[in-house]
Formats: sequence, C-alpha cells, structure tokens
Amino acid sequence: MVLAAWLLVGLGMSVLLAAANRSQKEKVCKRVVVSVQGGEKMYIERADVLQELRKAAGGFLVNKPVRHIDLVHLERSLEKHPWIQDAKVYFDSHSVLHISVAERQPLARIFTTTGRSYYIDSSGHRLPLLDKLQVRVLVVTNFTAARHFTATDSALMRSVKSIALYITNHDFWSAQITQIEVTPARTFELIPLIGNHTIRIGTAE
Repeated sequence: MVLAAWLLVGLGMSVLLAAANRSQKEKVCKRVVVSVQGGEKMYIERADVLQELRKAAGGFLVNKPVRHIDLVHLERSLEKHPWIQDAKVYFDSHSVLHISVAERQPLARIFTTTGRSYYIDSSGHRLPLLDKLQVRVLVVTNFTAARHFTATDSALMRSVKSIALYITNHDFWSAQITQIEVTPARTFELIPLIGNHTIRIGTAE
C-alpha cells in the first residue's frame, strides 16, 4: 500500500511538471509596452521603437511565443539605432514585453566644409538629422568632411565637444554664443548672437 501511494504521488508530480512545462512553452507575448526616457524634447517616438522592434524580430511580437523572442538580440538591435543610447527589454509575470529606451541628447549641429550636416551628443557620437524636427543647439561650421576620422580629426572633435559643453553648461555663454567656427588652422572662433564681432579663442584649452 505504501509503495502504491508513493507511486501515485510520483505520477502526480510528473503530470504537474509536464503541465507546467507545457504551459511555459505555450506562453505568448500579450502586449508590448514602450517607454522613452529623454530630456525636455522627445526625439524618438513610440512608433519609431516599435518599427525597430518589428525589423529586429522579423514581424509583430504580440501573440508570438515567448520562448521564440530573443531579448538580448532585441536590446542590441535597438542600441544600433543612432538616437538610442541604451535599451532594456524584459517580460513581466503577465507575459507583457516591456521596452525602455534612453535617447541621446544632441549637443551641437556640425556643418562640414562640403555642406554635410549632423548632430553630436556629449560623447561625440554622430546623430543623423531628424525629418520631423530641427533641434536648436550650437552650430559648428567648417568642420572636416572626412567620414572616417584620423587621430587629428578625433582630437578636433574632442575640442569641439569640450567648447560646446562649456558654453551649453554656462547660462551667460549659452545666451551669448550661437556658433563655433573652425579655422583652417584648426583653432576656434565664437560668433555671438548680438553684434558683428568675432571672439578668437584659439585652441580649446
């Protein structure tokens, strides 16, 4: 009798484990919740994030089996977007997929010697222009047109970033200066908002 009882208990446990495993395998993504963290202005919309997710996942995620969704791949794919600095992707206990992205904040707009233009953030990361929005930031003119930077170009970008950060973080200078001009000698001149004078500061140091 005791042996039979233990056999029944063992059989019951096996059935429960099999049912739990089957239930886990059959879980599907019920919903996708997207949150975007940024500053005063939002440069990435929820629709943009969802579009990137669909491209990375090869289709819609809702009703897709949870076990077929690669969270690490989705995170890495989102972080390849030039305007996304960081991404977190996870499921909650209700099979809801949460997407949290932190967007990059533009520091300055670069105009190259050939007329090409892009933004940079505080790390010097290059950001493409936005179709739907023009960002009011410092303008940098006469920057090198090279797409692949040499060591000298990288040093120039660090100098631009240093000057732009200093101006942006000081109320007086941010109210006065609208443009940083790079000279042929790779020194810098500041163009003020009021007046027709130029402030020659030389190097970033």
